[in-house]
Amino acid sequence: MQTTLQKVLRWAIVPAILGGLYHLIPIFSNWFPLTSTDHQDLYNQIRVLIYYGLILMWLTGAYLWHKKDMGKTGLIGFIIMICGELLAAVWYFSSGWKGFEWWNSLSLILSCWGVLLFGTAIMKAGRFPGLFIVVWMIGRIMGCSGLSAQWAGRHFMMLIGMIGCGIFFWIKSNPKHSPLQKNKPFKDSRFISLDLLRGLIMMIMAIDHASLFIRRTHPFEMWNTLVPDYFGNSGAFLTRFVTHLCAPGFFLLMGVGMILLADSRRRKGWSPGQIMRHLAFRGVLIICLEKLIVNPLLFGGLAFIKFGVLYALGGAMLVGVLFLRVNSFGLLISGLIGILATQVLPQTVATLGLYNQPVLYLLAVPQLLATWSNLYPVLPWLSITLLGMALGKELLKDSKKAYNKILVFGLISLVLFPIVRWTGGYGNFQPIAGNSWIDFFNVVKYPPSLVFTLMTLGVNCLLLVLFERFQAWLGLLKYPLLVFGKTALFFYLSHWFIYSTIGSVFYLVKANLLYLYLGWALGLLMLYPICHLYLEFKRRTIMNSVWRFI
Repeated sequence: MQTTLQKVLRWAIVPAILGGLYHLIPIFSNWFPLTSTDHQDLYNQIRVLIYYGLILMWLTGAYLWHKKDMGKTGLIGFIIMICGELLAAVWYFSSGWKGFEWWNSLSLILSCWGVLLFGTAIMKAGRFPGLFIVVWMIGRIMGCSGLSAQWAGRHFMMLIGMIGCGIFFWIKSNPKHSPLQKNKPFKDSRFISLDLLRGLIMMIMAIDHASLFIRRTHPFEMWNTLVPDYFGNSGAFLTRFVTHLCAPGFFLLMGVGMILLADSRRRKGWSPGQIMRHLAFRGVLIICLEKLIVNPLLFGGLAFIKFGVLYALGGAMLVGVLFLRVNSFGLLISGLIGILATQVLPQTVATLGLYNQPVLYLLAVPQLLATWSNLYPVLPWLSITLLGMALGKELLKDSKKAYNKILVFGLISLVLFPIVRWTGGYGNFQPIAGNSWIDFFNVVKYPPSLVFTLMTLGVNCLLLVLFERFQAWLGLLKYPLLVFGKTALFFYLSHWFIYSTIGSVFYLVKANLLYLYLGWALGLLMLYPICHLYLEFKRRTIMNSVWRFI
């Protein structure tokens, strides 16, 4: 027989479905305008009151259904989220969401963090279909973040997520039901150094995007414009400079991961065709995630002709599957040829009068326009992916020798960097702008100049060797590095929302570098429990689950 709690929880379908249907109102409200301003204000107040009542009921029902499986982190997420929602309601009834004060920003931060914590804890519990939870999470946190708060698509996401969860309440409201418990956890990678480096890269990358939202600055080192001038501000330059490690590290490690995954699946009996389809699907998914999650935050919509690093990662993976059977030497040569060709490709395209072709923006030469824009064309970054694939094959043959080769490759790259930089010609795109050390290290990233590639790959290779040989010295730092490294794509998607809400504080306060790094550290502290929950969820999914892609 059902307990009283079970009977009550079955009726949580009502606020879930009604709360979901509510999101049709903002979408179609312009179709049914009210002529009286007084009536419009009253109508809006009643509507918001009903909405928050439904939301609180549905969230409470969801928590009670999952509380035994969510643990303390889930409870904390629930409390934080409710506090954020209540603050948002007070904000509306006091000002109609007009004006901005510090507690308005606090409501955005609490809502965003609470939704991510609570939603990920529910995913880990494994009772709701993960897709409905994720769709609801994305829709809700977009309401807290930047231009995406004005995007109508987020209302459809919340509608689908809440109604889907509500129906599932009714069908599966059994406290003992937990489908993920049937699956065995997967084993950790034997190449822990790869995850450690990836985790470090994610943490460093967050500095760049924290700067975008907190200091409202993001330099672009383009091949056909002068490099940014930091006017001798070493702190501002180093803040940007250190993040140069990230993009080459992403593509290098992705190439390694493709080879290691292909080998793992081959050992489990997958055919070459299955492996290629699996990786190709992952590449397409990465591109779609950029359009559905990142672009609405940055551009206020899907922005189909705006492309970023996820597009290049997905595109490089799609092309990279064609190289899976090439040996390590062939991959190395192909990657090096691609890097060298990148140094002449932009000017060649411009000389031939083909620069303003969208296909070339996508594949070969970066461009920032009011319409089309792409900082990461596929082919220049594919070259680094191929180097990573070569490294992956060497690791499978003999990991000890492979790390020695990585060390030599890294040292050679770092020795060549100052030589090529001093020449100021081929491999630089832009000559050294002045006589300072900032001018010397201020190199072109879009597309990756040879000096940029030598410097960043050299450092990445040395860090990889250091992580392999001295990981025991990391102490407690090892845990966040591994958590962030094993949930890199989830971290990437989540951190945009965390830092955009933290950045809302600085609508009121002018930010400096100190505030930037305090905000960055706060964001990492907020992201750690979220990523840890997702890692636990990810470990319990089946081998070919789509959730392992993220």
